[in-house]
Amino acid sequence: MAERPVDAATEAQVEAQRAYYERTAEHYDAMHMAGTDEHQLALSAFAGMARMLGVQSVLDVGAGTGRAIEVLQQALPGATLMGLEPVEALRKV
Repeated sequence: MAERPVDAATEAQVEAQRAYYERTAEHYDAMHMAGTDEHQLALSAFAGMARMLGVQSVLDVGAGTGRAIEVLQQALPGATLMGLEPVEALRKV
């Protein structure tokens, strides 16, 4: 499969986003997540539905610091959980 060309504006946006995550990785969760924010609400709802449906595996694309995987480990004991994160600094947190 041939790669699609990416224009300079898109490359600049991708690089800006990558640089942002590199700069903020160490404090990412504290900056973006609060106990009652929309991320936590969505994660809690997903975990409950996944448990109810007997989900056996989850792939988290853009897993950030792995916070969702940690929550899902408790909610879905025995499930296969995998997180993919392209930003190395976030993977190291």
